[in-house]
Amino acid sequence: MRPIEKHLIKLIATDRISISVSSMAGKLRRRKSDLIAALPLSTGESFDGERAYARVELGEGRSRNIRQGIDNFKADYPEQGKILERYIEDSRSGQEKHLYLGTNPGCRLNAGDYAEVMRNLGFTDNAAGRIYPALIEASYRISRGRNEERSILIG
Repeated sequence: MRPIEKHLIKLIATDRISISVSSMAGKLRRRKSDLIAALPLSTGESFDGERAYARVELGEGRSRNIRQGIDNFKADYPEQGKILERYIEDSRSGQEKHLYLGTNPGCRLNAGDYAEVMRNLGFTDNAAGRIYPALIEASYRISRGRNEERSILIG
């Protein structure tokens, strides 16, 4: 087999896998949105359970990249920049709403927690059991094994 064909086969395999992973990522995003929408917490409320906690707070917008672009535009076009800033300020609808969540100290999600998510994605129990070790290893490696608090923008 010629080198270009090996390269093409790798590309095709990568493409096919990326379609599956992208599809699962879309399902997870939609499922996360549904779970957030069904969460019975309003702004200023919190929950502290045995294994998990959550609170909803208002926070400032996090648009550093956009802000840098606006600042650059204002430097190049000062008069138009003033108009742009006025439009931006007029269109802001207030503060963002964030959901803060994580696991309590000494608590971790278990195989069953992850298996359920994978079953919701269409994996069989057997497939989920085979995939779980790799999934959890990658998850811990990405988070460096920390039980960090996460913030999710919900409104």
